Amino acid sequence: MRRMATFLFCLLSAISLSAQSRTSTPDLASRIKAAEEQVTNARPRKIADAEAEGAGYPRVESDTRSGSDAPARTCMLIKPDQIVFPTSKAGFNPSLRSGDFSAVSISFGWDKTYELAKVPLEVRHPELIGAGLWLRLIRLDPPGDAPPLALADFNARAMNSGRGFFATFPRFPTPGKWMMIATAGANWGCFVLDRPVKSS
Repeated sequence: MRRMATFLFCLLSAISLSAQSRTSTPDLASRIKAAEEQVTNARPRKIADAEAEGAGYPRVESDTRSGSDAPARTCMLIKPDQIVFPTSKAGFNPSLRSGDFSAVSISFGWDKTYELAKVPLEVRHPELIGAGLWLRLIRLDPPGDAPPLALADFNARAMNSGRGFFATFPRFPTPGKWMMIATAGANWGCFVLDRPVKSS
């Protein structure tokens, strides 16, 4: 009788845990889907507006707990000497991080006008990229947009680890200060940079 009671208790516990996992996952998935639909048309015009969006953007539960090591969802201001050019010399770490995104580097010089940048993006939660990457390019001085960039899935993998990432080539059509806001599922990040001008 005692064995039967123990068995029933374990069975009910397993059913309860299973039900909890089923309800929590769809809840995050539905919030991600709603957020993805919202950012499709959202164009924050100030850094503070972008960071407010990041604060409200869906997170995995573990990142919301007190004491979590989740990085702050703030826009990273990129200094000119953090941008890589074909003539750049070794001696500095080009990697950059904002929120749930890490840019292995941000480089210009892939075209004649410096409009095109190369930005490999890794995410903190590669298992939760939702509908994929949505990269918005917003000029801050004066306000203006460039076409967004979308990737449904990782399109490259790291040689050593095999970890998937987004290999992106965003286009900044005019010189000036630009905000680059990246979302992918439960991942959010923001980078602010001055598009360089090619010297004659």
